[in-house]
Amino acid sequence: MSLLSEPSKCLSRSCASRGDQVLLGACAPVNEDTIPFTLPQALVPLYPSHCVIYVLPGPHGDDEYITTAGTRRSYSTHWRISLSRNRLGIRLESRSCMPFAVIS
Repeated sequence: MSLLSEPSKCLSRSCASRGDQVLLGACAPVNEDTIPFTLPQALVPLYPSHCVIYVLPGPHGDDEYITTAGTRRSYSTHWRISLSRNRLGIRLESRSCMPFAVIS
């Protein structure tokens, strides 16, 4: 006798110690054409085309890495979010070059 055939047995302590059991319903693939779905417009988020991001200088903002002019330029540049992004972070890109410090 399987635990899936008797759902009441899954409520016992012995079942919980082995992991939860989930009863399966109809698992046949559903043709997407048979289920019309339209997301209500009220649920579609509106994103602004431009936003302001406030930043603080970090360890690479030191004069050893980037010049003072480069720091000013990076704070005043209009940036775009690159396609190289994921859930962990974004990469910014711009058309202007940042003057980095010369390592001697």
